[in-house]
Amino acid sequence: MGMNINGYTNALNAYLHTSGEYDAGRKNAPAASKTRNTDKVEFSAAGRAKTAESDSLTAATASARVFTVNEVNAGASPERLSALKSAVSSGNYYIPSADIASAMLGD
Repeated sequence: MGMNINGYTNALNAYLHTSGEYDAGRKNAPAASKTRNTDKVEFSAAGRAKTAESDSLTAATASARVFTVNEVNAGASPERLSALKSAVSSGNYYIPSADIASAMLGD
C-alpha cells in the first residue's frame, strides 16, 4: 500500500498540486495563480547577535592567522633554519617549558 496524503498518492503529487505546477500541464486546467507561495525567515535579536559574534570571530581568526604566518616568516633566516634543523635531527633541541608558557602568555 502506498503513501496517501489527503487524497494524493504521493508527496510529489501533493506538492505539484498545491504549487499549481500539476494543474498547469493538464487540459482545461484553471488559470495558474499569479501569486507564488514564499517563505520568510526572521531571526530574533539574540540570533542576530550570535551571527555578528560568529562573523567577528571568523575575522579575528583570519587576522591571527595572517599575523602568525608573518611572524614565522619574518625571523626565519636560512642560517637559523639550518641550525634548528640540525639541532632537531640530532636530538639536541630543547626549549624549557617555562619559556613556552611565557611566550604563550606574552610575558
